[in-house]
Amino acid sequence: MSPFGDWMAANGLSDPKAEATPGMTNMMAFALGADLLANPQDALPVSSFVQSGEETHFTLSVRRRTEATELSFIVETSDDLGTWRSGPADVEIVGLPVDNGDGDETIDFRVHPDVDTYTSCFVRSQWDECRVAGYHGTA
Repeated sequence: MSPFGDWMAANGLSDPKAEATPGMTNMMAFALGADLLANPQDALPVSSFVQSGEETHFTLSVRRRTEATELSFIVETSDDLGTWRSGPADVEIVGLPVDNGDGDETIDFRVHPDVDTYTSCFVRSQWDECRVAGYHGTA
């Protein structure tokens, strides 16, 4: 089994797309390192505005379970909620992942251009559909 399959079995779960807690699927809870018994919402991404020189950028800090190697995600931006972009001109990883000391790491993403440049900008983290090794079904 994979780490995700092991986690699903250990928690008595069978459907990766089922809601673990309001707004969070089982796959997302695993990927974010959420504690299902405590407050799983604490693992959700955190947004902020960060000053960098003369520019202010929207940033998204995302926790990721380090053993979740079979799962991947991207951060995307949109001007209109119809067309989503994730290239280096739109989103970049800032620095190196920070080890949280609990089996998770935090990755910071910076959205381009700076907030003074656009009139509207939407940001989402999108978990890619993937096949989990040793686990039947897709997440």
